[in-house]
Amino acid sequence: MPISIERYQDLSLLSERDRDDLYKIYQEAPSWMFAGEAPEGFVERKLANNPGELFVARFNDRLLGSCWLIEDQGAMRIKWLTVRKTTRRRGVARQMIDYLRHEFCDQRLLLSCKQNSATDFLMDHCQFVKIGPEGERVLWAYPL
Repeated sequence: MPISIERYQDLSLLSERDRDDLYKIYQEAPSWMFAGEAPEGFVERKLANNPGELFVARFNDRLLGSCWLIEDQGAMRIKWLTVRKTTRRRGVARQMIDYLRHEFCDQRLLLSCKQNSATDFLMDHCQFVKIGPEGERVLWAYPL
């Protein structure tokens, strides 16, 4: 699936349609991602407080996936990576991670997520190394 990855430092540049797509993306995200918060509140809080740079995957003028990249003690942490249910297992997350690996090739990338066969496959394919447990999740790193 050919997608384009876009980077937003200024979230005011997102259109209303993009904001609506973000709501849809996170409404379908795993519930553990929000720590008890409603998806709509989660998105509003992230847009208002911009914790880092927003990266989105776009196909046919619609957003399919999203994540934030946050500086974390000399590394870049990929946070809140998720893809719309209708486009999962089509390589969208892989393309987003590949883009980040290319753009930030001189920095270590970190990603913490629930461990399952799908994330194990994705992280192995993207050449991330499992570091160990991080709470209820597993920490993965793309080392230099």
